[in-house]
Amino acid sequence: MLWDKKTRKISVIIPLYNGKKYLPDIMSMLLRNLEEGKGSFKIELILINDFPDEKISYDDIEHVSDLNVILLINQENKGIHYSRVRGLSHASGEYIHFFDQDDRISDHFFESQVQCLRKRDDVIVANGIAEYASYSKLLYRYWLMQWTVKFAWFYLKFDCRIISPGQCLIKKSSIPDVWKNNILKQNGADDYFLWLIMLNQRKKIGINREILYTHKYTSANTSANKERMRGSVEEVLTIIEPMLGSSRVRTVRQRIQGSNTNRITKKLVTIVENINRN
Repeated sequence: MLWDKKTRKISVIIPLYNGKKYLPDIMSMLLRNLEEGKGSFKIELILINDFPDEKISYDDIEHVSDLNVILLINQENKGIHYSRVRGLSHASGEYIHFFDQDDRISDHFFESQVQCLRKRDDVIVANGIAEYASYSKLLYRYWLMQWTVKFAWFYLKFDCRIISPGQCLIKKSSIPDVWKNNILKQNGADDYFLWLIMLNQRKKIGINREILYTHKYTSANTSANKERMRGSVEEVLTIIEPMLGSSRVRTVRQRIQGSNTNRITKKLVTIVENINRN
């Protein structure tokens, strides 16, 4: 149970890129959550238009008295990390929900997440669905798979354990300044950056086993995405090496270069891959 009964204020931060078409679904999801929550939380919606070619105004957003909406406009395309940080600078909520424009949350996402929070938690991570063009799969089939989100070692050895910040509620005061002050030039790894820093600072991650979130994968060129992601991770490593240390950074570089020959790591990778296939 939650450690006290006070109403939580949640800032939902959504960068938009050619995203006007998603606004009706976004508003509907948030309204259904407010209805389910029955006053246990309040929602502040912060939209950042990062696609200057598409004009978005408050006239395009359904007015709802129970939902405070802030619309920010980037004068040029600045990327998702910049947009998230800009939205964060305008947020007044105690908790932050970074959400992708085309993803989905259940009607009781916030109610369930708030109920699972403990006083010690800096982040709460829900289970969810990864949705591809031709199939879908559960993010964490077994509790042990979701348990790995709590420990930095798995992020270093196996990549990011949280598929998207959209699974999470994050305590605003726990978001590190180094993440806010070092905007990545290459999109892709800003969430990996965030989790590595938070875990290095010994922030606590809680788990919600309920399936509350759906992350939609697009059909973009996979190999090109991998190359961009690798470049983005390299940028992250350059920033965090003084904090994490050269040994940990070397572990990540070996992994993304495919040269990690640790026998135990290879065995664990095989086990995880078999679980995912099944």
